[in-house]
Amino acid sequence: MTRGRRWILRVLALLALLGAGTYLFVWRPVADAAAFLARLNGPALDAAAFAAAGARTWPAVEGGDGTASVPRCLVFDGPDATAPLLLVIAGVTPEGIDDARVAQLALACRAAGFGVVSPELVRLARPGEGPDPTAAVLQALAAAHVSGAGRWDASRCGILGVSLGGGVALRAALEASRASPPHPVAAVLLVGAPDDARVLATDWFRLSIARDKSDRTVAAHSEAGIFARHAVLRAALPALVPASEVAPLRLWIDTVGENSSGPAPSPVGVGSPEAAHWVAVMRAEADARSEDVAWALAAAEPSLALTSPAAWGDELSRLDPRTSVYLLHGQTDPLVPVTEMGKLASRLSGHGPVDALESRLIAHVSLESPGPEETWRHLRFLTRFFDAVRTSR
Repeated sequence: MTRGRRWILRVLALLALLGAGTYLFVWRPVADAAAFLARLNGPALDAAAFAAAGARTWPAVEGGDGTASVPRCLVFDGPDATAPLLLVIAGVTPEGIDDARVAQLALACRAAGFGVVSPELVRLARPGEGPDPTAAVLQALAAAHVSGAGRWDASRCGILGVSLGGGVALRAALEASRASPPHPVAAVLLVGAPDDARVLATDWFRLSIARDKSDRTVAAHSEAGIFARHAVLRAALPALVPASEVAPLRLWIDTVGENSSGPAPSPVGVGSPEAAHWVAVMRAEADARSEDVAWALAAAEPSLALTSPAAWGDELSRLDPRTSVYLLHGQTDPLVPVTEMGKLASRLSGHGPVDALESRLIAHVSLESPGPEETWRHLRFLTRFFDAVRTSR
């Protein structure tokens, strides 16, 4: 063999060794996180495509008192019976687990190698209605333990909570280890979660409506303000108007949706002064008077407190110290400022491991494209969360 040929073979062998090393020590450890981000950022899928990917639905189970003992859930089986389990808790969305974005997130978790259960939380889908959502999450977790044989390994479990669902996820993790029987949660990932939604709600009422939507940042804050104000006012309804007028006003605000309520036709079937006051605050949007904002926020406070760790007093001291908490928050989040992550991290300090990442990859919950360095930071961060769930017992 000629000297030149031996040199070429050595170079090829070295390249092969480097390639194998890169795969084993660099890429393979983050491959599941890469699959998660790729699926999350992939093309939107319709219901048929999700069904083909293995999505199914657990129907709600009624208890003896006629209330749900297990909520309706979106479910993806794990790739095999040894796959760990992730509970996915969406934020406020009227479609609940029927929202394609929730299914996309659940499928992304499945692509990362997990079994997935995403419970329908009435209080987040329809603010002001339904019981404390924490109970529904615990019911779903208990059902996942009972029904998990052959689908996933529920003894290794994590929870992923998005936006206002983050507080619900954290409280569920807090309560899970004290349930009967206990179902400890190894790790919780909170994306865009507030420390105190009660304080933020005042700011949401001051996010003005953009007339020119050409500026993406201005448009994003405008849309966030409308969405959040309407959710707060919907949650406040039962405490502010006569019981007979709650249903027609809910129907009206649901019809208005995420549009400005100013141009909407007047609601029908209502006539009390309280209802007229509530409608006037709705129509005022960002121009509502301070006293009217305070009136609405006082009524919505119980719902906002459910998703606000700042409102829980010393309850966080009961968090299992073995439960790791991961905080991921967009630098330009238009709904929940990134400063909320720092406050929440400080509040969790001393109660267990906390890992936080300030992100240029996400806004509130939507993905952006900041480049390979930022993507790599997220791959490493997500891998730490996934590994915390996988290695638990």
